[in-house]
Parts: sequence; structure tokens; C-alpha cells
Amino acid sequence: MISKDDNNQEIKDGWRDDVTEFINWMKIIPTIPEKLFKIASDIPTPALVYDLDAITDTVTALRNDLREIPNIELCLAVKANRCQSVLRHMAKLGLGADITTIQELNAAMAAGLWPIYSTAPGFSVADLKRLATEGVIPDLCSLSQLRVWCESANPDKRVGLRLRLPFHEDAKTKNLVTRWSRFGVDPKDSALHSLIQTHKLEVVHLHVHEGETFSEADLDQTLDLLVSCLEIFPKVEVLNLGGGWAYLFHLQKPEAQRVWNLVNKTITSINNQRQQLVRLVIEPGMLLTMMAGYLVRRSKQQTIIPLGIALWFWIPLLGT
Repeated sequence: MISKDDNNQEIKDGWRDDVTEFINWMKIIPTIPEKLFKIASDIPTPALVYDLDAITDTVTALRNDLREIPNIELCLAVKANRCQSVLRHMAKLGLGADITTIQELNAAMAAGLWPIYSTAPGFSVADLKRLATEGVIPDLCSLSQLRVWCESANPDKRVGLRLRLPFHEDAKTKNLVTRWSRFGVDPKDSALHSLIQTHKLEVVHLHVHEGETFSEADLDQTLDLLVSCLEIFPKVEVLNLGGGWAYLFHLQKPEAQRVWNLVNKTITSINNQRQQLVRLVIEPGMLLTMMAGYLVRRSKQQTIIPLGIALWFWIPLLGT
């Protein structure tokens, strides 16, 4: 399939060519701070260096964008970074955490990140028991995982669900094979509701992962789905929109404001119809850490590379 985007550029099989895509992403790569050049010669290399001031600035700016949205919580997706000094800095800034492994749970707890949310398809029985012990209600990804949680991991009747989403129209054109998110449960599945009734469960979290958000249209369908799910699960306390905010935040400020206005309108409407306010969670990862990270290496000369560029190419920069 070959089509044209809004800038009349060719899109082949749903994606622009790699060069154009890279140029677009390059626009959000940060400028290397002058202070890093001053200290780089004293750093044993190869090394990953993080600018904590840049992280603080991003968190502050993001909170400013989100200030109109009621009862919102900012959590770090710990899979993006398990460096303890970075995590402790996030904790000082008042962030919570999203974790996908027990190792990430340990790192988040050691750093003091709280509250902790969790969703992953690969949790074992022991993993789920550990989450229950630590007071973390996981957002379960499948019926089998829900059965394990009920029968083996935790007698608590409060559960979270990760929802399997139909991709928004733009994402469908980019991926003609996968039109639904890989993980999650169908909120209308009769087997799901049979399990909930059998175990007398209360669904208190709903968790979605849309992928990278580029525009208001990307999120509109997801928010409509969450609103409809609140009629099915009336005791929900937390709506978790996951991550995928880096491109929107750094490149498209007017579009970002339209997205947050849509979220604010939706959450305000939900809360006006409920006795208990829902808590909204977003989980940036790349936005908070990769955009403040730099790879420092030394071969014939010292090189400092923004982490976004290093990860894009994934070239053997560390071996020289």
C-alpha cells in the first residue's frame, strides 16, 4: 500500500520511510547540555548519564499541562529506567511507578516510588503473590491470570483489568495485521463476567495501553471505551491511560493541549455522574528518562550522544 500523508509524503505499508521517521523523532531529541561537556572527561566510559535537572523540568512542565485535570497521578514506567539515583529523584518529585516485573517492583520500592501500578502478561503465581503481599493490585491481562489471582494469589476481592483495545484508525493503517492490542481482556466477554460473579470480585482499576499518542483522534476512541466500561464496572476507582506521551509532549504543543482538554472534559463528565471521583493515571517512561539521557564514550575522541539517537540506531557504540 502506498498513500500520502498530510505533508504529501509517501507512506509505504503504513509507515514513512525510515529517514523521514527519524527526522521527525530527531525534533524531540534534546540539546546536549553544556555542563555535560565540562564533566564528561572525568566520567569512566562507556557510561549512561542522566540530567536530573532536565527530568525535573519535564515533570514540572507535564504537571503544568495536566493541572486542569482532576485527581491525576503521574507514574514512571520503571521498564524505561531502573537506575536507583534516577528513581530516587523521581520519588522526590512525588511520582508513583508502573512495573512489569518483580525486579522493577524491587527497584521502585527501594527508591520510594508510590503508589505502584502493575500490568504484565508474564507474571507467575509467585509474582502475583508478591504483588498481593506488597499491596499492589495488578491490572490483569487475561482470564487465566485472573483465575490465578483469585484462586492462588490473593483472597482480596478487589482486582484491576487491562483492556484489550481496538487500535485507532491511524494505527490500523500502520499495522494491517494487528488491529487489536496484544494483551488485555474483552470487557464484554461472558467468561470474564462469569469469573467476576463466581469470585464476587470488584473491578477497581481499568488499564489501557494505546501506544504512542500523536493526536486527539488517537485517544478519542479509547476514552469512549473507558466511559462505556464504567457502566459495566461501576466500582472502578482508577483509570490508567498508560504511556506513550513523548512525541506529543515534545513536538506538538497545540495538539498536546487538545489531547489534555479532551481528557479533562471526559474525566470531568465521568466524575459529575459519580459519587466517588476516579483517579486518572498516566505512565510516561521515555518522556522522562530517555529524553534526559546521554551516552558518553571515548575511543579516539570523546563522544556524547543523546540516548534517543543511540537507541534508534542501536549500533555497537559501547564496544569501542
